[in-house]
Amino acid sequence: NGISLSDYYGNSGSQTPSTTTQTTTTTATAPSTTTTTADTTTTTVTTSTTTVTTISEPAGTVTLYGDANCNGEVEMSDAVLIMQKIANPTKYGVDGTDENRITEQGLINADCAGGGDGVTNLDALTIQKYMLKLIDKLPVA
Repeated sequence: NGISLSDYYGNSGSQTPSTTTQTTTTTATAPSTTTTTADTTTTTVTTSTTTVTTISEPAGTVTLYGDANCNGEVEMSDAVLIMQKIANPTKYGVDGTDENRITEQGLINADCAGGGDGVTNLDALTIQKYMLKLIDKLPVA
């Protein structure tokens, strides 16, 4: 037909991206000090811990709601990728090891249900309902 679902339904636009938090903890131990008297040995160890928390939000605009794999179409493979990302983030998350892992843009596109609550199982279910024609457009609130 030559027209994308996004153009047909007019459902592209800005979306509030999900927030991720990464915490790094560093612990440093100073050299110990030992003091010995006639009957007592005292050892003092000083330890300090620093925690740094970084919050980042993927910036961007939805190119096509539901298109988690960013191939320009909403298909059952988008629902599968969302479920893989949730079940095995080490392999299919944004920083995963699989070459077909979800991308930052895929995360933005995938959040098509729940009103911008991030990528959840509900997004995969909503894509499946869309593919079965139980709903007629994405996103859903």
